[in-house]
Amino acid sequence: MSIREVPMYQVVCDRCGKHHGQDSEYAGWESPASAEDMADESEWEHIDEKHCCPDCWEWAEDEETIVFKPPLEVKP
Repeated sequence: MSIREVPMYQVVCDRCGKHHGQDSEYAGWESPASAEDMADESEWEHIDEKHCCPDCWEWAEDEETIVFKPPLEVKP
């Protein structure tokens, strides 16, 4: 049995660092385009040219605009 290293691509949330596929059985895709296509088909969004996972965006009050969620309050 042989093992070889192969390149793979992931879309990473520009806000929290989570990658698309982090909570699934897929770790990456064969091309940047296929990684972005898979993220686009899920609940990931583009906001201000940034990739955002579902944990980092929400609908604005007008229910037509997507905005960043407020930062989590970190308690000491």
